[in-house]
Amino acid sequence: MPYRLGIDIGTTFTAAAVCRPGATVQSELVPLGTRSTSVPSVLFLDEDILVVGEAAERRAVTDPERVVRDFKRRMGDGTPILVGDRPYHAHDLVALLARWVVDRVTEREGSAPDSIAVTYPAAWGPHRESLLRNALDTAGVTATLLTEPQAAALQYASASRVEPGSTFAVYDLGGGTFDAVVVRKTAAGSFDLLGPAGGIDQLGGIDIDDAIVDHVLADLPEPSDPMVMARLRRDCTEAKEALSSDTETTIPVLEPRTQVRLCRAEFDKLVRPILDSTVHSLRRAIQSADVDPADLTSVLLVGGSSRIPLVSTLITSAIGRPVAVDADPKGVVALGAALAAHHAVAPPVETLPIPAPRRPDHDTTPPDLRRPRTHLRRTKIVLTTLAMLLLALAVFPSPFSSKTGTSPTNNPDQQPAGAANPPGTPPPGATQPGVTKKRTPGQPVTADKAPTATKDSPTPLNAPQPAPAEQVRAAAPNNAATPQPPPEATAEQAPAPREATSEAPPPPPPPPAPPVAAAPPPPPPTPESTPDAPPPPSTEPSPPPPTSNPPTS
Repeated sequence: MPYRLGIDIGTTFTAAAVCRPGATVQSELVPLGTRSTSVPSVLFLDEDILVVGEAAERRAVTDPERVVRDFKRRMGDGTPILVGDRPYHAHDLVALLARWVVDRVTEREGSAPDSIAVTYPAAWGPHRESLLRNALDTAGVTATLLTEPQAAALQYASASRVEPGSTFAVYDLGGGTFDAVVVRKTAAGSFDLLGPAGGIDQLGGIDIDDAIVDHVLADLPEPSDPMVMARLRRDCTEAKEALSSDTETTIPVLEPRTQVRLCRAEFDKLVRPILDSTVHSLRRAIQSADVDPADLTSVLLVGGSSRIPLVSTLITSAIGRPVAVDADPKGVVALGAALAAHHAVAPPVETLPIPAPRRPDHDTTPPDLRRPRTHLRRTKIVLTTLAMLLLALAVFPSPFSSKTGTSPTNNPDQQPAGAANPPGTPPPGATQPGVTKKRTPGQPVTADKAPTATKDSPTPLNAPQPAPAEQVRAAAPNNAATPQPPPEATAEQAPAPREATSEAPPPPPPPPAPPVAAAPPPPPPTPESTPDAPPPPSTEPSPPPPTSNPPTS
């Protein structure tokens, strides 16, 4: 079954908890020791042998040089710790202990955890945090790091109803360090640190144990046997825990065989200077977070030594806010770390459509970056316009065609404009020899008129123009008599005909001219004797050619 693992490596004890996904997210402690869920943070190192916890403490009796404890306090110290004949850095020893916890839980659960979270004191700076992260990576432990007060707040919020925006002060008196921070719950369920973390780096439950040992040995000689001294320290720790609920306890001493009685009043007198310094550090942390003590929901007590009754009394008197004590102050950090490891595995998020970005009111793109896009847009506009024009020319008729809809190419008998006349073809407007136009009765005989350019039907520049009458007479055969039109019907004096349209009425017919006898038709010219067609004259008027009398036979 998948699970998440949280590890709390303390100065004196190490605990672990797991969190299994389900309908309700809840973490539970994992037994690491033989007598309790936590194990002493004690290591025995001999070549490739690693022994942890109570077994390491037992080996300290016979081989104390290979046993190391309280190494967490040496984090960040460049001086290595000599264990046997081999030096170790403090962060490497912490990583070895974390690796042992992962292996122990993996063996118990039957599979490796999905994610791991490891806690560290809030008083540590970025340097010691990076040392811990690198050491864990070297040991093969990929973990999420968070401070011990944050983990404790997560566990407290999971057990009690805490609204988002609630602010707490955390008083964490552990075995070797003291942390004082202010946290606030976010809408996502996590806790953010407010202001810098306060605390005392080299102060914790060990210092309280030392004060009790000094009190016991005040009237007794110090034991010379290390085993006796180790036993005395353990009995003093148990007396501290007993006075949390009892008013009196007895501490046995092996050398000399005696007992020392200790009551709570004497105990409070011994630890009062230590606890006063912690409460003062807590007040500084609240001030640094710029939070009014009256705005605090409560003060969370974390750590085994925080269960001392004098702690609650001093905090309530100094801060004026109620205190909240977890049922298991030693395991609350590990339980919160397991919850943090659970939150580190993000659930699948549903993919939602991304809305189109809102276009700004003005273009914020620099001109140098905007210019290529402008040129491209202009080019597209020009190409689109040209394509539309070509399409319009292909679909709609040309404006140069006549209004009646006829096109020069529609009449097969009409020659296109600009085409050269074939040999033997008279120019347009000239009377073909031997051809007499058919007229109706009563229609006057008029001379052929050259087509005149009008506004509605422009004439191309390269279209053939009618030849002058003198050139026609010169091109006629010698034995043919060219009829002379009357003055009224000459091409120069006759008005230009207008094209009949539906918009204007046709012009009146010209006055009748006297009949003219038709000349006999000349023989058709042969291809050899047919003169070349005269070139089309320009649109500008040219001087009349010199007249010459045709030779007479």
